[in-house]
Amino acid sequence: MSGIGIRNPIMSFRLCAAATVAAAGAIGWGVLEMSALGRETTLTAAAIGLSIPVLVIGFAMALNFRWAARIMARMKRGEGIIARWTILPSEVEAFRTAEAGRKGDSHNLYRVPKSLPPEGIEVIFSEDAVMIGDDFFGLSVTGVVSFKSVMARAGNPLCIEFLLSEFRVVKGATRYRASNVAHVLRAPLSKTAGDQTRQVFEHFNNVLARKILVKKDFYPGRIRFGLTGAAVCAVLFAGGLGLEFLGAPLGVVPMVMSVVGAVGGIGALVLAGLAWLLMQGQRRPPARP
Repeated sequence: MSGIGIRNPIMSFRLCAAATVAAAGAIGWGVLEMSALGRETTLTAAAIGLSIPVLVIGFAMALNFRWAARIMARMKRGEGIIARWTILPSEVEAFRTAEAGRKGDSHNLYRVPKSLPPEGIEVIFSEDAVMIGDDFFGLSVTGVVSFKSVMARAGNPLCIEFLLSEFRVVKGATRYRASNVAHVLRAPLSKTAGDQTRQVFEHFNNVLARKILVKKDFYPGRIRFGLTGAAVCAVLFAGGLGLEFLGAPLGVVPMVMSVVGAVGGIGALVLAGLAWLLMQGQRRPPARP
């Protein structure tokens, strides 16, 4: 499946958590080695310098996959969903055939699995996401991946199509540049879904028109969390520098406090800044056609 969707977030969470722990260990080793030698070496500088971005990114990704796992579990339990239907195996096979025959259409981010469960595949919509079987796709109007339109596509079976935009930084001939890459997500509709289909179209069109603000407290909460974390890390960083300046007999503790405070503070400020930008995008009126 595409990297935009998520499958098996628990496994991804464990991998990111392991990378975070390994990076933290590398930073700790570098600090201890510097303390023992009384100077910085190429190896310790590389261990600390290369591990800092891994620590920050790994921690953020681990939180992201943990969040996705919790959301998927809630959706399966029926919490916070707006529509739910099951596509029978015969309908899934018809959808697979229809997808294979869509010449000239954009590639569908969702790929029908080779083996189907006997009960079929369940499609579950929440306010800002869809689960198709075991695949999870976010449907937010902001973020690295955002949806720009929703429509029905004729076929057997009928399907719902989302146009997604993915923000990427790509390497050109001479320099890097920002680019928006278009993707398409199609999910089959069930003949038995009834009014649920209409509810899905109405909801996501209202979200696009900013008539509905989904999870309006989400980004403000992330901003508060990031700023609070930055403040705590600033105190930790200042405390480490103060202890080193005073020459307190605490071994490598002051240096560890300074490094952890600096790394954590940068990560927390980045989180708060991104959350603020996404909040502005979520609340900004849609562009006029």
